[in-house]
Amino acid sequence: MKGRQNAVFFADLDDVKVAAVNGPKSKEDLIAQIYSAFEPKTEAGRNWDALDEVLCDLSWIKQKDIMIVNAGLENLPEKDVRVYADILANASGHWKGRKKHRFFLVLPESMKDLFAE
Repeated sequence: MKGRQNAVFFADLDDVKVAAVNGPKSKEDLIAQIYSAFEPKTEAGRNWDALDEVLCDLSWIKQKDIMIVNAGLENLPEKDVRVYADILANASGHWKGRKKHRFFLVLPESMKDLFAE
């Protein structure tokens, strides 16, 4: 793995809530996978704005650490991947430095450029 950056994450797994997004076939499928794991209290919409609101709330989740593991996003249109990346970046920025939750993302290498600063 020469040339790759590696990160190690240590946590008490009882204190981690994980959503696995794996090979979504559509935007709606991607959102459904996240909602299935995070179980929003209220009926959240199946659109980008609603997903953004859910990921910046998470008040019903008792675990401190929140992780979204993403794989197989190549089936989605590029536009949807870009919007999703913006939502993840927004949520990540929202939770940075807050005490209630820590927000972690595992992303495919193909999304690296979307998160370059």
